[in-house]
Amino acid sequence: MKSYISILYILCSAIIFLYGCNDHQQFPEKSLLMYGDAQHTNYYEELRDIQQPIYEKIPMADTSGCTVPPLCVSSYQTILATRNSRIVKVTAYQVEWQAQLDDSALVSGAMMCDNQQSLYACTTDGHVYCFDKNGKRKWKKRITPTSKKIFWENIIPYDNGIIVTHHQGEIYFVASDNGDVFRLYTTSHTLVGSPVVHENIIIAGITTYGEGTDSLLIYSMTDKKAERIALASHTITAAPIIAQSHIAIGTTQNRDGKDIPSIILMDKKGNTVHTAIPEATPRHISTNPDGDIFTVSYNIGIGEPISVVESFSFQGKKRWQMSFRFPISQPLYIGETIRAFIAQRGNAIGCYVLDDKGTLIRLIQVDEAPNIIQASFVSPGGSVVIAPAEGNILTRITAQKGLF
Repeated sequence: MKSYISILYILCSAIIFLYGCNDHQQFPEKSLLMYGDAQHTNYYEELRDIQQPIYEKIPMADTSGCTVPPLCVSSYQTILATRNSRIVKVTAYQVEWQAQLDDSALVSGAMMCDNQQSLYACTTDGHVYCFDKNGKRKWKKRITPTSKKIFWENIIPYDNGIIVTHHQGEIYFVASDNGDVFRLYTTSHTLVGSPVVHENIIIAGITTYGEGTDSLLIYSMTDKKAERIALASHTITAAPIIAQSHIAIGTTQNRDGKDIPSIILMDKKGNTVHTAIPEATPRHISTNPDGDIFTVSYNIGIGEPISVVESFSFQGKKRWQMSFRFPISQPLYIGETIRAFIAQRGNAIGCYVLDDKGTLIRLIQVDEAPNIIQASFVSPGGSVVIAPAEGNILTRITAQKGLF
């Protein structure tokens, strides 16, 4: 009788597990990357409600911590890049696969998974790796010949390949099938964060760090031509995003010796449509399907830091703002009805949840999470996931109790 009950329990558990893995929680058959998509909107339809943290012990012996944000390929599967030069795909219960990188290389930037479940990762020794969905290496290509450490930006999907960039000012296209590399653009200046891709156009911010000659790069993948739109007296502080087929970029403008923060909205040719004025220097920009602009801003200087989270309509009218007495270094994640961000104040870590009118509706304490060094990732199941900078505890902020 006991044996029968045990078998019945196992069968019921299996059914519940399989039922929990419904379609929207499995691999969504689209590219998965930081900031949501190739336009870096930071909008996630699945992000509807989050209420509590779940701390999952990563089932592997490597406790060195992670060098980049996690890559969540379903609601329960996460890919991590460790400080011991490993890329590992895990669930809460097992290691599905792990791959060793060559020559003690470390992953830099953020990993990406395409709609065929191929994984791409850039390393500090100037290479790009590609692995299939089972962790088997498909190819490895050297992108840069330099012996210096390369710090990559996020990988962007494009056509039958990927766009990779590093902050020293180079942009490449890499074919997904064989890893063939094509250099698209080089500048002696510095890229501000990752570029975005929209309608066969690559858009990137280029800064000279206060020299007053910052510019917006518009590169056509169709005719392989580049145009730089000069932003006189501006310093770019927040990488561009695409909002309603327009370009939004964060800057400060020097006026009579004062740096005035601004969010500039441009058309696809780089013509300014309007300028919105946030309360502090914009660091991250997000948007929703209506084209509303959301900013995370703070000023660096003497005294207590003040961060401001703000919302502007697509027409540039301020809708709401909230101030916080600590720096916010991560972007605002936009859901259909909620907005959320992760912040660390001293040793305290919290997830702040706002409604669509900017009212703080919930503060979720995640003090058991390791210190935040890397950005979090919104999983296909709608959880906000934080990888450990050290140790082996994965933090998943979710609306649901348990894994599903």
